[in-house]
Amino acid sequence: MSASTVFRALAKTRGGSGPRIVIAGCGALGRELRGWVIRARPGVDVVFLDDAYLPEDESSEARGIVGKLDASSLREGETALLAINDPPARERAAERFAPQRVTRYVDPTATIGDAALSEGCILLPFTLLSDRCRIGRHAIVNTYSSIGHDAVVGDFCTLSSYVCLTGRVKVGRRVFFGTGAKVAPDVEIGDDAHIGAGAMVLKNVAAGARVFGNPARQVA
Repeated sequence: MSASTVFRALAKTRGGSGPRIVIAGCGALGRELRGWVIRARPGVDVVFLDDAYLPEDESSEARGIVGKLDASSLREGETALLAINDPPARERAAERFAPQRVTRYVDPTATIGDAALSEGCILLPFTLLSDRCRIGRHAIVNTYSSIGHDAVVGDFCTLSSYVCLTGRVKVGRRVFFGTGAKVAPDVEIGDDAHIGAGAMVLKNVAAGARVFGNPARQVA
């Protein structure tokens, strides 16, 4: 799907004051995503949905928050980008939206081989996806991260900036990778694991484990 096709889908509305792009979540990731979207499409109207929204509250308006974090805040025909950095929180938020009310974002600078992208995933600038890799539902791949050939990234995972997953890596659901983490070929990482910033993962990581260091060692 081309970037122009993505933006046309995002901007489609029926009624209301005009087309807009909706980001669910106004935290740091949401604000960064807003900047990248505007960079790719100058002049577009980008708004947020967040549970911090209060009707008639000037601070909500100043932050660009137009409604609560659920599908009822969307106009007819609109979809949202789900930009919440914490994997479990993102999964809980996704339950508030039907699958057809969320969309994915692929930055125009991303390089994508013959990869499979699932619904709601977000690929930020200068990401690289190699051949035959698969990205799960609502996974987020942040700037300058790369995913090698035949790798699998599960649903609701977060790859922070400069993460490198090499070939044939298998990642479960809701795994968080800190900035600069690297994973050697053929390693498997279980659900809900946390990979610390700068970690070099050379062997399998159990579900729920927290690993840090070079080489990475389990600390919890």
